[in-house]
Amino acid sequence: MSLSNLITHLGTVPDPRIDRGKLHRLDEMLFVAICAIISGAEGWSDIEEFGRNKLDWLLQYVKLENGVPVDDTFARVFSKIAPKAFRKCLVDWTNSLRDVLNDQVVAIDGKTARRSHDRKRGKAAVHLVRAWATEQGVALGMVSTDVKSNEITAIPELLELLDISGAIVTIDAMGCQRDIADKIVSQGGDYLLAVKDNQRSLHEEIQDFFTVAQANEFDGVPYDYYEATDGGHGRVEHRRCWVSNSLSTIGSPQKWRGLTSIVMMECERHTGDTMSVDKHFYITSLAPDAKKIALAKRAHWGIENSCHWVLDVTFREDDSRIRRDHGAENIAILRQMAFNTLKQDKTKISMRKRRIRAAQ
Repeated sequence: MSLSNLITHLGTVPDPRIDRGKLHRLDEMLFVAICAIISGAEGWSDIEEFGRNKLDWLLQYVKLENGVPVDDTFARVFSKIAPKAFRKCLVDWTNSLRDVLNDQVVAIDGKTARRSHDRKRGKAAVHLVRAWATEQGVALGMVSTDVKSNEITAIPELLELLDISGAIVTIDAMGCQRDIADKIVSQGGDYLLAVKDNQRSLHEEIQDFFTVAQANEFDGVPYDYYEATDGGHGRVEHRRCWVSNSLSTIGSPQKWRGLTSIVMMECERHTGDTMSVDKHFYITSLAPDAKKIALAKRAHWGIENSCHWVLDVTFREDDSRIRRDHGAENIAILRQMAFNTLKQDKTKISMRKRRIRAAQ
């Protein structure tokens, strides 16, 4: 990965400071912060310490004419950077790294940075909504909201940032909204949206369709079927997927732009002597290809296991107490850029070990 490419993109972030009295270039501060977080830094004092310890190395890439900023300067400046512009920098830089997304899954999901709340100022914890390219293993972009319920408004804002042409966008039930389906199709993507009680009528219609179809062994009903079994750690899972493009029982299907198929997925889990069965329902703009749809849904969980879990455990995102103004969202963007940088290393070692090696 070219560090000069990263620095070039960092130079597009508008500086919120007035020129008078400005001692440190913003793009250089951003570069120092990302390198510090790659190497294990968690807060502003860690970033300052990294800068002082690695000054000779940093000077190979940036001038730092007035030395390394102190932690209060990092905190003050990063609290004022406009997150919208910084998010665009993240997206543009990530786009320069990744391949095209044809038929690849882009999973969208949110998580809360739990300690970013500020009770004294009545500020809720920041809820981060990310888009994750599951095959390439990078976060394509992110936006923040004050509460989880605002994911409905955050998802269209996130989609607006992304090039999802040719991608399969997967979202949980919170994102099962007509406007979101319309936006995905208008941007050249396909959608696979979970349907639950927030779309009560649609949920009941799909559930009733598959209940009747199964009872009659799908006699006269067009459908496709796929199943897979895997196991480990004492658990065995049987996953089954039924897909049909018969929409005659769906009320006003034309209101969902691009709606082509309805889906039922069943997961049967065996753990020792215990067995459980869960059924879930979906709508999609994809043709009724059960294997493709089942694998797309399976890939969706990569955002939890390979992105959010790593950010929590390895980057300690949930423990961060940075909360001043825009500081919580901006350091989340820095973590994401550090994460994407480390993902460019294709050696088969953990993210934690990559950070240790980077710090040496």
